[in-house]
Amino acid sequence: MLVQALLLASCITAESSCSEGLCETSFVQLGARIMPESRATLDFIKTGKLHFGVKHMSKTGGRNLMDLLNSMAVNLEKPPRALYAPVYVREQKALTPERKVNTFMISAVRNPCDWYVSLFAFESLWTNASFHSGDFFEGGGGNANKTKFEHWLRWALGGTGDHPVSPDALGVMSIRYWETFISQNDAKIDFYNGHELDQYVKNNTDQSKIDDMSRFNLTPSMVDCWVHDETYYDDLEACLHKYEHFSGAKLEWEPFENARTQGTQKNPSKHRPCSYYYSPDLAALVMRHDRYMFE
Repeated sequence: MLVQALLLASCITAESSCSEGLCETSFVQLGARIMPESRATLDFIKTGKLHFGVKHMSKTGGRNLMDLLNSMAVNLEKPPRALYAPVYVREQKALTPERKVNTFMISAVRNPCDWYVSLFAFESLWTNASFHSGDFFEGGGGNANKTKFEHWLRWALGGTGDHPVSPDALGVMSIRYWETFISQNDAKIDFYNGHELDQYVKNNTDQSKIDDMSRFNLTPSMVDCWVHDETYYDDLEACLHKYEHFSGAKLEWEPFENARTQGTQKNPSKHRPCSYYYSPDLAALVMRHDRYMFE
């Protein structure tokens, strides 16, 4: 029964009502909470100062998060050499101890099934429509073709070509989280190119990386508070109140309330509800490759 439930699990999106029975909260429930090994408290005790920052992860509301925090932090002291009060760590940059010093760091996570749909829609706008002779994308950024999505996803997960990867290989999303949170090495920018996703997976099949991700939930993290894309504003509110509690700083909350009321979203990817794209087999494929992002 558990296996059957996992195979049917797909994704949670703001657009989806989960009426089809395909949406399960089976992804990693990190939630808006302080990690037990949070360094923010120790940094504050040592220095008496605590900045706050964002570790950006694509397609998890990172652009919206950074813009919102900029407007909420207008009265806060900026870190040295910084343009804004929030510290911003780009996705390709690893979250190293040096980048974390004296910073309450917030990052985001999203259901992998939903994440791939969003990435597909985003790539359809920026990747040449003739890519792979139109097998993946329709002209003009069309992205409602379920067959094209399936072709793209199987390719992006390294399952096509002369040397397809093992079903146990990590998926694109898992590798990106491994790079930035576990390996602490900056990513090679080439593999963030939409034309190179399959090679990105095929070049990261090491068993050591798989072993690292198998401990993802238990590995001490330098992220102090996590935000789920699916419960974005509730989680973010809890994170920011915790920052105020630890630091003694006072944020400007009016921009936050305005954004939540209006449902503001920056850099959105236009696509249909996640459950529209997935068959049980395709959902199972994601859950196999990105199994450590799920419970």
